[in-house]
Amino acid sequence: MSGEVQNDIIWRRGEVHDEVHMGRTVTLHATAPLAALVGYSSSLRSLTSGNAAFSMHLDHYAPVTLDEQQNILNKRMGCI
Repeated sequence: MSGEVQNDIIWRRGEVHDEVHMGRTVTLHATAPLAALVGYSSSLRSLTSGNAAFSMHLDHYAPVTLDEQQNILNKRMGCI
């Protein structure tokens, strides 16, 4: 199950930094862009049959790629 969650984080342009096992509980420490986490709670519940929870906090600001800049501009201008 944690593999599916990790793949979902990576698909959202995230990076998994640590995986901690305590009994039957697995805790992932990861970073991902805030915009990519819209709807993540629903996705996580689906992937884990409702058995997972997540929390988030601001870690840092980072520049976006040129492709992502263009996507943001296109959305703002109504081109997408």
